[in-house]
Amino acid sequence: MTSSRSRRRALPVIITLEGDNVHLANLCGPLDENLRQLADGMGVTLSRRGNRVTVEGEQAELAGRALRRFHEQATHRELSVDDIQLGLVEIG
Repeated sequence: MTSSRSRRRALPVIITLEGDNVHLANLCGPLDENLRQLADGMGVTLSRRGNRVTVEGEQAELAGRALRRFHEQATHRELSVDDIQLGLVEIG
């Protein structure tokens, strides 16, 4: 018999990203392409509303940590899809 706890979906991870619009644009990329790359690479769902990102899926915690890492890197420069892909390889 499987417990009801093991059947529950993992709770979403909610991240509030600090910084101005330029910082968020550096992180997200054109049309949020960097976020899509992160979501695809980690097998999670990301949804962003302003500076708040909700991460859902089995790897939500790890993806949240990766997002925070990329957010730090985006402080002074625009990240590319290549930056995200390389970061995911380093994490994985």
